[in-house]
Amino acid sequence: MAPDPEKFVSQITKEIRDRNPRLIHPLWKTFLERKLPVGAVRLWARQHYAFLYHAPMIISRVHSRCLDIEFRKMLAENIATEELGMGDPEQIPHIELWIRTCEGLGISREELAEDTPLPETTEMINWLYECADRSFVDGVTAINFTLESVVPDIYKEQYRIFRDHYKLDDRALLHFRVHMRDDVEHGNFAKRVITRYAASAEDQRRIREVVERTLAAEEKMLDAVYRQGVLSAQTGS
Repeated sequence: MAPDPEKFVSQITKEIRDRNPRLIHPLWKTFLERKLPVGAVRLWARQHYAFLYHAPMIISRVHSRCLDIEFRKMLAENIATEELGMGDPEQIPHIELWIRTCEGLGISREELAEDTPLPETTEMINWLYECADRSFVDGVTAINFTLESVVPDIYKEQYRIFRDHYKLDDRALLHFRVHMRDDVEHGNFAKRVITRYAASAEDQRRIREVVERTLAAEEKMLDAVYRQGVLSAQTGS
């Protein structure tokens, strides 16, 4: 018998937090210790730019597969927020917010536009597209639930470190302030979706599989950043 959907969501939310690569990966442990070389931070920032570049298109695919009017409207608002900055006083597209963060780290717009993501980053992005193409629920589970629901808690500490250690100014830090607010809503939306659509044991098995594969894809990407940005720098290779 399948667990009660609300209990299932609570259980898997805890698992995402306990196993989240952005909390336990050596890359981020080094970052939290304020020992991550700025070169590694820049390499990660370029990978995150690639993800944010594709995020609105992935969410658009999820939206196109949603037959639930209530949830489809929420996804449309999510897209408008990503692309137009809807709901923010400055109405700055979210990709622009991250470009400003990258500029604060010494990465130019031209470098971002011409950059080629690491293969592991491309692999993660392709996985998110696959989830979006499979079903509305799989897409929401991958991007809104697994990746976004933990962002507010993660960003609180990242914000302080980027401000105090890497000396980013308010313009470069706006990305973090916006997402500490918006991703609370996105995470709650995803939990509502999963609670409604995780009634059977098979539904819950599939959702758990999406969560596990999404976390694995993110971990693999961070492994690549750590190898290239930290270990290679230490060995001089």
